[in-house]
Amino acid sequence: MCGINGFLLSDQYNISNINPILDKMIDAISHRGPDDSGKWIDNKDLIGFGHRRLSILDLSKNGLQPMFSHNNRYIISYNGEIYNHLELRKFLINYGEVNWKSTSDTETLIESINLIGLENTLNFVKGMFAFALYDKKLKKLNLVRDRFGEKPLYYGWSNGNFLFASELFSIEKFNLFEKRINLKSLNFYTQCQYVPAPYTIYENIFKVEPGKLISLDLNSKYIPNKNIIIKNWWSLNDCIKESKLSQIYNKEEILKISHQSIKDSVKSQMISDVPIGSFLSGGIDSTLITSVMNTYSNKQLKTFTIGLKDKKYDESVFAKKIANYLGTEHHEFQISEKDMLNQISNILSIYDEPFADSSQIPTSILSRFAKKEVSVILTGDGGDEIFGGYNRYIWAENLWKKIYWIPPKLRSIVAKLFLNIPLYLWSPLLSILYLFKSNTLKVSQLEDKIYKISMKLRNTKNFMDLYFSLITEWKDYDELFIDKSYNYKDIFNNQFENINLNNTEIMMSNDSLTYLPDDILYKVDRSAMSYGLETRVPFLDTEVTKLAWRVPISEKIDQKNKKGKTILRNLLNEYMPSNLYDRSKMGFSIPLANWIKNGLREFTFDNLNSINIKNDGYFDHKVVQKFLDEHMSGKRNWQYKLWSIIVFQNWLSNRKT
Repeated sequence: MCGINGFLLSDQYNISNINPILDKMIDAISHRGPDDSGKWIDNKDLIGFGHRRLSILDLSKNGLQPMFSHNNRYIISYNGEIYNHLELRKFLINYGEVNWKSTSDTETLIESINLIGLENTLNFVKGMFAFALYDKKLKKLNLVRDRFGEKPLYYGWSNGNFLFASELFSIEKFNLFEKRINLKSLNFYTQCQYVPAPYTIYENIFKVEPGKLISLDLNSKYIPNKNIIIKNWWSLNDCIKESKLSQIYNKEEILKISHQSIKDSVKSQMISDVPIGSFLSGGIDSTLITSVMNTYSNKQLKTFTIGLKDKKYDESVFAKKIANYLGTEHHEFQISEKDMLNQISNILSIYDEPFADSSQIPTSILSRFAKKEVSVILTGDGGDEIFGGYNRYIWAENLWKKIYWIPPKLRSIVAKLFLNIPLYLWSPLLSILYLFKSNTLKVSQLEDKIYKISMKLRNTKNFMDLYFSLITEWKDYDELFIDKSYNYKDIFNNQFENINLNNTEIMMSNDSLTYLPDDILYKVDRSAMSYGLETRVPFLDTEVTKLAWRVPISEKIDQKNKKGKTILRNLLNEYMPSNLYDRSKMGFSIPLANWIKNGLREFTFDNLNSINIKNDGYFDHKVVQKFLDEHMSGKRNWQYKLWSIIVFQNWLSNRKT
């Protein structure tokens, strides 16, 4: 696991700057690879590759990068892990002799490309990766990202120069880079709490999307944004379509194949020359991955969880019970609210783009804690998206079936009536209702949930409107932004129109394309790699994904009992009693609403300073102040709206220094 970067310079670039600028770009991502660094520059073609190394496979100098193929045709700067690289080496015997110099997967990758070609290699490999490949013979630069976007890769132009890197921190160090905010991206960020691919927060800089291959031909006249080819080397659309052609309906067969597929994935991802462990929250996904790991580990498995002293948000007690049952070497890091709040500024500085998923805070702290013991962690991420774990998959379609017949205008009127009731008045109203419906109405934070649903239904004309409303914030974008030319539009392109999917499957597929790579995987990558910790995601193995989409939605989600991930629950029953893991989904949450009012009060007011917001010129300071006042008074809970602005303003202020 590593960090990569580089450039392709215009003829007008001052060549004397090449070495020091590349060094600065490499140093900016030293956290991704604390073990070593390397660079390669071709002064004739004005192309350079940089690399920071985190040694996982083959810890010797033989694994250093950038790396050349044995015939000197290709050079690669690579970030990732190819889990089946030993299998690939055996396969390559059919195509020629290779005098292997190392046991690294980097060498496997580049020699495979040399023997059977880039796209054939990509179709063979299983793993997570982002890499830059230069073909010296054809004078072609290729940028490649893995199927689900587990590893990051940015690219773009600055003053006629082409740049790429694992993180924006590196691109920012290019001496001619202009930090111009992309207003369209900023709009999307406030909606999603993250910047969706292919956009980034900067103009002219983009994310390589999952499953994409980008090529630049140096023989062509270099015209920024023009001499570039972008194509899919893998497509989730195609994967789903192919899987749907061979659906499995037999319950026993589903469990058998699912179990074997997950076991194969976990076993392959446990390959490592350094200590390895797992994140264990006590939820279904991480518990299953940990249970399978435990059967393959030749020593006591190390597991990690974080405990919050606020028991309402603390999952550590569940994780501890499971760890004790499995007999793992369990590491629990207890942290107080005060300790967590004191680290907010440092945690936010980890992220190279504005990013407002508040679970970034415990994730970052847990990663730093785990790095003291291991260098590789397996996680349960991806299970929700492909096996149906999010709560919205359970109730969104059922809700829509109950309300779709109500005229949109009437739905809007009813929703606005609820919205006009201040949050603090819901408690006495619900207390009266509890007297009559105590068993059905005693839902945690029911008043907040009623208000949120009312917000979502306010302008909902169809099911997709409902879905988008569930995953976005700041619907009042036109009053928030100073520049109103960037109106909110459909952020998500519907790539699944040619597949017969129901509403829940559409949500799952869209989440896999957007929320998973741009929020979940981004969060985990930055949190872990900031401390030189590699994370791996077994649920995103190609075969597991194909298998999951061969299973009918009715076998993934139990609508009768209102439970998702039916398959994973049944598999877990083979490892432990259900009472150890069967509980309501918590997520990696924190008491953000309360923190903004109290522990983060000073931090909040510093970042939402009306004068600064007005001078920056992106948001209407009066609108921001209105939402802040309502939150502080208890009239409304605007935690997510406010957190997105707080994070952006904090990110922006750090870019001014």
